[in-house]
Amino acid sequence: MSLNLSTKQKILFDILYTPLVGKEITVLSSNNENLVGIQGIILLETAQFLHIETDGGEKKLKKNQVTISLDYNSEQYSLDCSLLHSTLPVRLKKFK
Repeated sequence: MSLNLSTKQKILFDILYTPLVGKEITVLSSNNENLVGIQGIILLETAQFLHIETDGGEKKLKKNQVTISLDYNSEQYSLDCSLLHSTLPVRLKKFK
C-alpha cells in the first residue's frame, strides 16, 4: 500500500521514526522560558524526556513541553516533541 504524503509529511515521518540520540538540537519554545535557546546533543530518549548534553551539563527536557530545532538532510526543521509521545521502539511497534 502506498501513502500519498507531502514532502513535509515524509520528512516529519522520517524524523519521528528514526533514532534521535546523537542529534544536535536547539530548544525553540517551551512552557519553561529558561529552556528556550538551550543547545545540546541528545544522549537518551525516554517515554517522557529527552536527556541532552549541553555546555552547562546534562539537562532533561519534558517532551510535551518543548519544540526543538534539529538538522535533517542538512536542513533545519522544527519538531513539537509532544509528537514523540513514547520511545522509538514503541512508536515503531504502533506503526506496524
